Amino acid sequence: MLVRAIFWHDVYILHVQNLEDSVKLNEVDFKPNIDNLTLAVISTNKEADELENYGYEFRLCPTTWNVNLEVYKKRLDQGTIAFCTFVGQELAAILWVIPNQQTHDRIGTFPQKVNYSNNEVSGRGAWSNPKYREMGLLKYNAFFNRDPFLLRKGITVVRYGGPTWNIVGHSLVTNGLGAIPYAKAHHTKIFWWKFWKEIPINDK
Repeated sequence: MLVRAIFWHDVYILHVQNLEDSVKLNEVDFKPNIDNLTLAVISTNKEADELENYGYEFRLCPTTWNVNLEVYKKRLDQGTIAFCTFVGQELAAILWVIPNQQTHDRIGTFPQKVNYSNNEVSGRGAWSNPKYREMGLLKYNAFFNRDPFLLRKGITVVRYGGPTWNIVGHSLVTNGLGAIPYAKAHHTKIFWWKFWKEIPINDK
């Protein structure tokens, strides 16, 4: 712990997805064969309160990223947007989007290069309920909930990133969402200095 407080080095894999590629998809081809599907977009904790009044809870769902069941509430306060799929009233899949640089800075996440001023956003926290995995819910949530929302706002590119050890996360965005890996990034801290370097995957 003491050593990591002074020095650490992490390697990330970065992916990009062009939302224009999914505009003409046929929903029937992707809709899972599950009854009682509900899609929701939540931008504020007030909206989450209203959703929960109808029994649709996600802020207290113990997902991989919802540490101490407090992260999702904090993310909404910081300006991140949640895209949810429910089976009945149970959270089945969730995707998060960082919509602008201000929110990116508030979260204090790793400094992936995202051109927010040029129709790009950052994707974070993809998760699917183990009970419903490999049923296409995350893909359906992205293509017919998140992507139409973003495209209406002029957003055409989503960038993702995660540490190399997160094999499941990389599989979700590549195999599930069709994102393409474009770079590896090295994130290093030495005392109080931090360094971030993105290296295109095609570079030797």
